[in-house]
Amino acid sequence: MGAAIRYWPVRVGGHSALLLGPVAVHPTRQGEGLGGLVIRESLGRAARAGHARVMLVGDAPYYGRFGFARLDDVRMPPPTNPDRVLGLALRPGAWDGIGGEVTRAI
Repeated sequence: MGAAIRYWPVRVGGHSALLLGPVAVHPTRQGEGLGGLVIRESLGRAARAGHARVMLVGDAPYYGRFGFARLDDVRMPPPTNPDRVLGLALRPGAWDGIGGEVTRAI
C-alpha cells in the first residue's frame, strides 16, 4: 500500500484514549492522499471498535481537516509543544472535562 499508521493506548487523567502516530507514507507515494486515506479509515475502525477519543501531537492545520482540535487541558511530557497536542472525539463530548497528564496504559 505504501502507508502505515500506528495507535498506542494511553490514559489521560485516568481516562482511556488512543494516541495516533506515527503516520508514514512511502516517499514515492506522497502527495496522492494516501496519508489522509489511512487516517480516515483507521479513525472509523477505532470508533467501530468502541474507542471514544483519539489524540496526537501534530500540525493543527493538517489534522484539523480530520476534525482534530487543540486539547488545552491535556499535557504531554516535555519537550512537547502544547499547541501541537490535538484531539478528536469519536463519540460526542468524549473529550469534555478530560485533562491531565498523558501516561501509558497498563
